[in-house]
Amino acid sequence: MRVADVWEQTKSHLVLAVVTVFIWMAADQNVREEQSFKIPVRLTAGTAERYAAFSEPPYQVVLDVTMVGRRRLLREFANLVNSKSAFEAVVDESKSSSLEPQSLFTEADIFHNIREFNAARVVAKSVSPRTALVRIDDYEVIPNVAVEPNYGDLKVVAEAVPAKISVRLPRFAAAALKKDPVFRPNVEQRLRDARQPDGAFAVTVPVAFEFENLDPRTLLKASSTEEVVISGRIESLTETRRKGPVQITWSIPDEVQAKYVVVAKPDQNLRRDIEVTGPRGQVEQLSVQKIRGFVEVMAADEPNKDITRAIRFVLPEGFSLASDPSQHEITFVLVPRATTPAAGG
Repeated sequence: MRVADVWEQTKSHLVLAVVTVFIWMAADQNVREEQSFKIPVRLTAGTAERYAAFSEPPYQVVLDVTMVGRRRLLREFANLVNSKSAFEAVVDESKSSSLEPQSLFTEADIFHNIREFNAARVVAKSVSPRTALVRIDDYEVIPNVAVEPNYGDLKVVAEAVPAKISVRLPRFAAAALKKDPVFRPNVEQRLRDARQPDGAFAVTVPVAFEFENLDPRTLLKASSTEEVVISGRIESLTETRRKGPVQITWSIPDEVQAKYVVVAKPDQNLRRDIEVTGPRGQVEQLSVQKIRGFVEVMAADEPNKDITRAIRFVLPEGFSLASDPSQHEITFVLVPRATTPAAGG
C-alpha cells in the first residue's frame, strides 16, 4: 500500500474519532437527569405597603426540591443555589392580607416566585414540604407611643427626644402595641459606655420592637423618626459615710502569743473612725458591729522593736474602705512575757 493511501486512511480514522468524541460529549450534556437541592427561602411582599414572612422563627424554610433537566443545566442551577445563603420569594399581589397566619403552597406560591429561578431551564419535579404557614398583613401607623427607656440598675436624670413617636407596624403587631403603647429600649449598657467623667451621657437609639412571630428583619420605620436621642446624667449609685469608732484588735499566732505581749505605742489609737463606701441608702444603715478591724502580728516579727503595720478592715459584701489602707496604721512592740511592764497592752 502506498504511503499516501495509508495517510488518507489514518486521517479518516482520526476525523471519525474526533467526531465520535464530540457526539459523545454533546449527548452527555443533553442527558436528562434528576438532582435534589436544599434551598433556604425567605418571604417578602415585594412592596413597602405589605408585610410578608413565614409565621414562626427562624422566619425562613428550607425547601427540598427535586429538579429535572440536562446535566449541564442542572450544574448551572446548582451553582445558582450555592451562590446565596437564602433566596427571597415574592408573595403574589393577589394573596389577601390577614391578621392570622395562612397556608401557601410551597411550589406554586413560593418556589416559583423566586426571581433568580425564573430563567432556569430546569423543571421542578417535586417540592416539599407541600405547604407553609405565612403571615401576609397590611401596615398600620400607631401614633403617640411614649418613649420610656429601661435604665436597668442605673439611677439617672434624663430626657428622650422625641418623648413620643409614631410607629409603623404590621397590623397583628400593632394590635399588641396598642395595648401598651410604650417604647422601652434597654439602654443601660449604652449609657455605661457613653458615660463621661462627670456622669453625663448622650446616646442615639434606633426605634426597634420585638414582637412574637414578627420577623426581626422587618423594617419597622417610624413615621415620625427612626431614632431617639437620650441624654442626661447618671447619678452615683454609691455614697461614702464616716463610720466608727471601730475597735482594733490583734491577730496573733499561738507561738507568738505564748512568748510575747503585743503593746501598742502610747500615742496609737485603737478605736478608729473610717470612711466606708457602699450602696446609696444602705451605708447609713450599716452597723459598726459588722465592721472588723485588726492588725496582723507575724511569727517573723522581732521583739523589742517598733513595728508599723496597716490595719486590715473587713466589711460586709458590697461595702469597701473609701480611704487608702496605708492611712490606717498601728505601731506596736512585741515584749517578752518575762519582762512585761505593768502597764502592758
